[in-house]
Amino acid sequence: MVRAMIFVGIDPGLGGAVAVIHPEFDGKAPVVVFDTPSCTVTRSGKHRHEYLIENMRDILMREAHSDCETLAVIEAVHRDRKS
Repeated sequence: MVRAMIFVGIDPGLGGAVAVIHPEFDGKAPVVVFDTPSCTVTRSGKHRHEYLIENMRDILMREAHSDCETLAVIEAVHRDRKS
């Protein structure tokens, strides 16, 4: 028997997202998209965005199912390095 597949795509940027494609029989919307979990923090008077890693874990754990295979891919991010 072939197990159903769940596909997860992750754009790791702070303005990124997580997309999940569910199998047809799952009863959920076939594609769901979540913003990358982040928050704004203030340190030393400066505001910056930070990942909420636990929230990302919660999304991934909630969307994965033990009765399905899950394939997750993460976008490769390339930064320009200044010499």
